[in-house]
Amino acid sequence: MSLFCLLWAPLLLLFWYSLVSGEESGAAYFWAAVLGTVTALIHYFAGYLVKASGLALSRWFFALTDIIIVPAVLPFLVWGIFTRYHCFDREAESVKFAIFWLIPESIACSIKWSVQRNPVFLILVPILWTTVILGIAFFIRFIRERCIIPAALGIAAVLFLAASSFWAFSAQLTLPGVVLLLVTMIPSVIAFGLAWRKGRG
Repeated sequence: MSLFCLLWAPLLLLFWYSLVSGEESGAAYFWAAVLGTVTALIHYFAGYLVKASGLALSRWFFALTDIIIVPAVLPFLVWGIFTRYHCFDREAESVKFAIFWLIPESIACSIKWSVQRNPVFLILVPILWTTVILGIAFFIRFIRERCIIPAALGIAAVLFLAASSFWAFSAQLTLPGVVLLLVTMIPSVIAFGLAWRKGRG
């Protein structure tokens, strides 16, 4: 399970590279890896931002903040700043940028969670990370088309459903957790399909 947590993000990155190609800013991905490493180290040594208490509401906010936002949402905020202010000669592709940022976190978490050997953390969480990344990237398409409100609602829904899926699995509510996970994955599956079609076109 630790190996799954460790390798999931790099393998997804290789697969995404096979689908999405083009001239991009390599410097952006370098900085994604550097900033992701700094964030992962801070998150590892400073501990969680939200202290979960049992299966109460704090567990859901823990999932939203420490499991979803820090590893999978924060890189999009930095990517937005980079692209908004033209920090690099070529635009960095958002999914690649986010996964480069995520890899150090996945390494740190595979070490931190290996003692627990809990499949919720070591298997579900990496899947949620990439589901959220691809889901956000899917809705960013609508922001570029000036459909800001639907895009914001879509991103909020992905974050809410991902955190809820983690909470359900943590509470051993397997069926609700699976249903929430499948619904959360819908935008990411569409994003994969669009990238696949574009790559073969």
